[in-house]
Amino acid sequence: MILALLAALPGAAATPLELTYEQALEQASRRNPAMLGAQADVNAADGAVLAARAPFEPTLTANTSYFSSTSEGTAEFGNFFADTSGWRAGAGLTQAFATGTTVGVDFSSSQNKFFYRLPDTGLEFTGDPQYQSTLAFTLSQALLEGHRLAWNLSGIRTAKGARSAAEAARQTARQDTLANTASAYWNVRTQMALVAIAEQTLSVSAEQHRVVLALVEGGRLAPVEATRAEAAKVQAERSLIEAQSAHAAAQDALLLLLGETPGRDVVVLSVPEEPTALALDADAVVEQVRQGNPQLLAAHIQLDTRRAALVSARHGLLPALGATGSYALRGYESDLSGSFAELARGELPEWSIGAQLTMPLYNRADRGSLRQTSADVTSAEIDLVSLEGSLVQQARAQVRTLDAAARYVELAALNLRLAEETLAAERARFDEGRALQKDVIAAIKELDAARVESERARAAWQEALVALRRLEGRL
Repeated sequence: MILALLAALPGAAATPLELTYEQALEQASRRNPAMLGAQADVNAADGAVLAARAPFEPTLTANTSYFSSTSEGTAEFGNFFADTSGWRAGAGLTQAFATGTTVGVDFSSSQNKFFYRLPDTGLEFTGDPQYQSTLAFTLSQALLEGHRLAWNLSGIRTAKGARSAAEAARQTARQDTLANTASAYWNVRTQMALVAIAEQTLSVSAEQHRVVLALVEGGRLAPVEATRAEAAKVQAERSLIEAQSAHAAAQDALLLLLGETPGRDVVVLSVPEEPTALALDADAVVEQVRQGNPQLLAAHIQLDTRRAALVSARHGLLPALGATGSYALRGYESDLSGSFAELARGELPEWSIGAQLTMPLYNRADRGSLRQTSADVTSAEIDLVSLEGSLVQQARAQVRTLDAAARYVELAALNLRLAEETLAAERARFDEGRALQKDVIAAIKELDAARVESERARAAWQEALVALRRLEGRL
């Protein structure tokens, strides 16, 4: 109860969420909606694989019944009525194999009682109960269509292919989720740094405005300089508001990826890698993309699945020819145990052997299926080549982007140092009376822009690194 009351307090829900980079990625992998949906697809595919194995499970059947019937007939002694009643019970076991073989064994027993009535003479006659027991074995074997393992296991193979595709899709969703989370995480840090820069700029602008007002009041500067300083202060306030808004939006974006409710402050605890020129080998990166990219893996799985389906489609052109055989032993006596004994002695054997041929005269269904499957293979081959080419191009472009981003960071750092030196020089010249206040304000703006540009350059390098690892499937 106390915890519930505390949770209901106005400030309770505003507790900041503190996360390291690793914790953010781990939480996103567990709670991100896209990840949860992809895992659900994998679970469904597991169920489909299990269901696909059902045709090769042994099947047990059992039955029992009681029956009664009345019939009428005519004989040399006149009309008669026959009442027949009794029971039947049986059990059987059937097993299908991937070789196209089906084996079955059935055992059954029944009892029949007969009661005859002759209405013309008033005679009634009750016959002795008759018991029949049967033990039967059956065997069937596909000789043309259906004799290959690949054909009979096509349902399982298709289900496994769908499961592999679902797993590849889950890996793709994982890479996408982790990449988006990584980008959002570092974006929160970047926006937080931009807020700090904007706050510092506002503090400097406010101090500069105060100094200029004092100089204007002392008659050392023209009133227009106060207006310029105030305009710079207003612009700094506006920039701070924009930076704070962007920071809040970045936090909400990260919270959604983490499976959290937006509106909560996020504190990022990790420090990103220091931007450096990595001197990457483009060919090695391309090879890593070929080996690890989950989209490419999914395309290979699809092609393999369709090629296997093409083999089955060619097999499906064959006519269906099956051989069947059966052997049964029966017992027929006036008592149940006697029928069992006669069955065991094998005195009443029964057997049969035969074959059945089924062949559509035009076979349009199988021929159409072969054409469709062949076209599917061609389409999958084209998609694979296209995707691989696209990923190779993206990988090489990302290597160049990462190298350029590293140089951009160096240039931004140099520009920041020059802006700091310029501001120091302008302030010194202003103190000596050799520069105007507007020159100092311009130098402050240039320094602020250089600070922002430096942060954005570091963020762009981090974003390029995440994108490259996403392509490689290494997040």
